[in-house]
Amino acid sequence: MNPFDDALIASYGSAYINFGADTPLKYGGGNAMSLTATVLLSSLNSDAYIAHKYEVLNFGTIGGNRLYASLGGAAKNIQGKPDLVADTYYQVALVYDGTTLTIYREGKEDASGTDWPEGANTKPLLLGLDLATNTPVPGLTLSRIGIWNRALTPEEIQQIANS
Repeated sequence: MNPFDDALIASYGSAYINFGADTPLKYGGGNAMSLTATVLLSSLNSDAYIAHKYEVLNFGTIGGNRLYASLGGAAKNIQGKPDLVADTYYQVALVYDGTTLTIYREGKEDASGTDWPEGANTKPLLLGLDLATNTPVPGLTLSRIGIWNRALTPEEIQQIANS
């Protein structure tokens, strides 16, 4: 099966997307979810949101050179390896299977963690929005965005990274 068969797909450049509150990307109550994207950051000088659901989901870069994610507005987060390079395209994925949150980069696991609090599903899903300025994240380009209301398998993540 093609992993994109049951995905919500979007592609855009350096603007941001508001998917609204009814996006299939929900978690909590045992709900699984996945988000994939091709990401280009022209600068690694600051933190940047790839995807954000107010007080529910954060996925982006932190410290300028690593991927990070958190769920449920928790102070807890997971962080990938600190070796991102500016002006480089990365295929990234965030997968929650109901228990474990995992970040993938180029089809390989970059970080994971368990024990996440429940999260509300009523907030809009925003991609590429700088919350401090309410404008697109400077220097962030996203394409090949996929959103699922299920956990993608490692094999599906690898297939997407290789496509």
